[in-house]
Amino acid sequence: MRFNRLSFVLLVFSAVLINSCSKKSGGGGNPPPPNVPGCASNTAPANGTMLTTTSVTLSWNSVSGATGYDVYLGTTSSPSTIIASNVTATSYNYSVPVTATSTTYYWYVQPKNATGGATGCATTVTSFTYTVIQAPPAFGYYVVGYLPSYRSVTSIPDVKFRMTNVVVYAFYAVNTAGTLSAPSSPASTLVAVRDKARANNAKVLLGINDGSGDGKTNFKNMASTAAGRNNFIKDVMNVVRANNLDGVDMDWEFPSTSDGTDATFTLLMKELSDSLHRDGRYYLSAAITAGKYAGGIRDAIRAEIFPYVDFFNIMAYDDFSTSAPYRHHSDYTLATVCLNYWLTTRGMPPSKAVLG
Repeated sequence: MRFNRLSFVLLVFSAVLINSCSKKSGGGGNPPPPNVPGCASNTAPANGTMLTTTSVTLSWNSVSGATGYDVYLGTTSSPSTIIASNVTATSYNYSVPVTATSTTYYWYVQPKNATGGATGCATTVTSFTYTVIQAPPAFGYYVVGYLPSYRSVTSIPDVKFRMTNVVVYAFYAVNTAGTLSAPSSPASTLVAVRDKARANNAKVLLGINDGSGDGKTNFKNMASTAAGRNNFIKDVMNVVRANNLDGVDMDWEFPSTSDGTDATFTLLMKELSDSLHRDGRYYLSAAITAGKYAGGIRDAIRAEIFPYVDFFNIMAYDDFSTSAPYRHHSDYTLATVCLNYWLTTRGMPPSKAVLG
């Protein structure tokens, strides 16, 4: 068979083309292994979230090249326990153990594939806190005494303290900024009241009233926004903790349905209760209207706050009259009317009603 020069060139080109196509079709060697994936970022719950439920969904972003994720979780900032391995989704439902006190959990995920797991992912750790909110233990029949900040503690005999089991230090005041202002008496006065009350087996609550002069304006402005309530509660908790007190008595005179403060008062009391009742630590009480007279002030105390407040100081002592001389300001009839209203008509638990 004879070949000319053109035939030879065509044959060589065909051989090269066939060899090239064979390589592209994978006929020779295995594909390279995948790269080790990078770390993920936690997306939920947000870092520092407070939870009151025992079920939480942990979520993170998808990482390119990852075929699964190991979930690390623990109670230290560098968790080493894998609670779920080879999770193929980008979320995992975790059941939080029920504990007697609040517990903070730290977690992160390690993306992985056939080549290996991502490294250095512990730096992506975030946390959430399972928060235990429960009322502190009731201590029976409440006998509450208000001690004005201007009184000399040394002039009050121990027997007066022993007649009570709750002493309210009266008062810190809500200021125009929506935070607390201390009374003009020395800070040592509160410490002296606390120590003398404790020595006589009484709890000590921080009494809070309104510093505006009308009993309500600063409360109203503070409670009107979530940010205002949050700042106020933070300040309250700081004062209670710094002075090692047993709780708070709220003396807002008075929220009313006529200006919408019944709604903001309700929100404030619920939110303050949650902070004070964390781990069953602090008490919350409230001074409320006697309840004899119908109207917006009486109706402002909604039944939905009854579970949040540990006891109510019913102010059944102001029933004087300028048109009926010699009428007692706090007689037995007033007591029965007020208790019948709050307990029977409104459904307040009898154990939470303190007649004043």
